[in-house]
Amino acid sequence: MPKDYGPEYIELNNIEDSSEPHASTTKQPTWNFTDSQLQLVLLRLGVISDEIYGTDFLVSNIQISPESRYMIDKINELPVSTAIEIVRDALVDHKGDVNFLNEDYQLLERLVSQIPENTDDLEIKHEIEEKYVDTFKNKTYLHIVDWPLQVRLEAALIHFHSPYPEIRAITEPFDDPSIPVETFRVYFIGLFWTFVGSLINSFFYHRMPGISLGTHTIQILLLPSGKLWEKLVPHKTIHIGGYSIDLNPGPWTFKEMMLSTIIYSCSAGTPYSINNIFVMKLDRFYGLKWVTWSFQILFTLSTQLLGFSFAMIMKKVCVYPSKALWPTILPTIALNRALMNEDENNAVHGWRISRYSFFLVAFCASFVYN
Repeated sequence: MPKDYGPEYIELNNIEDSSEPHASTTKQPTWNFTDSQLQLVLLRLGVISDEIYGTDFLVSNIQISPESRYMIDKINELPVSTAIEIVRDALVDHKGDVNFLNEDYQLLERLVSQIPENTDDLEIKHEIEEKYVDTFKNKTYLHIVDWPLQVRLEAALIHFHSPYPEIRAITEPFDDPSIPVETFRVYFIGLFWTFVGSLINSFFYHRMPGISLGTHTIQILLLPSGKLWEKLVPHKTIHIGGYSIDLNPGPWTFKEMMLSTIIYSCSAGTPYSINNIFVMKLDRFYGLKWVTWSFQILFTLSTQLLGFSFAMIMKKVCVYPSKALWPTILPTIALNRALMNEDENNAVHGWRISRYSFFLVAFCASFVYN
């Protein structure tokens, strides 16, 4: 049975050997798959395309990312009986889920309908003879050609990563605890841009034309800020009381970038109370003289903290469940990954380009167009 997180939750594991987070890219894999099975797994994980699947190519020539290797390990280790339970739970949990792909849901239904009477005698490792299917264009994985493998494959994607392809495309299924997150420079850089953004957003809120610094704009500014700190600030640790503060823990990381983005996105927006303050304070409306600076500050803090309190109360419903999908956050995560993963080249229809390079091309084209 899967770990007792409940069917609503996604398991986030630490990557093995955290002292060497990229060790999995160099060690020799010990997967119990045939070449045709490994092709099907790589196809489902998005490593290869439908055009390449089934052709005579060496799997050893394919560059497999640590995320894909992690998922292949989980698929290889997952028992069929456990996979069946995960798939059955997923069918119940995601029934009527508009964000769950309909064809993927139907695939799970067909996998459950074809469960053999005795799963212990299944032949797990064998060559797949049928590889090409015309029923599903550009989605060959939807056709069941290897039931034991595909039930484990779908169950692993749901349990160890995410049932939604949009989430899997921009997140990692594991956590590397060796990567620094809550550092001094994160708070310094994040709060600095929050201060600047709050001033600009609040000052131009009721002016025409309106000027604002959105989260995506600040994300672009956070990258050079972090890189500049990485280059200029000395590697020094200061001690304050019983605490040690590392001024420069090393390269600016994706986690630091994400945390500083969260600090800005949660704090730099114009509070809703500013509209109430304008109406109460201005003479053309109510003209209330008792609306002092202290009242404005306390009123704003109370409304903001009330929102954070509700967010804390509702996190078990709005954050933890795998069905708690917030589409507006996905572009923020995708942009952070594009900015930080400069060396990641993805093959798309025969040509390769990193997310960072693609972002620069799109950014320059958009700038020239506008």
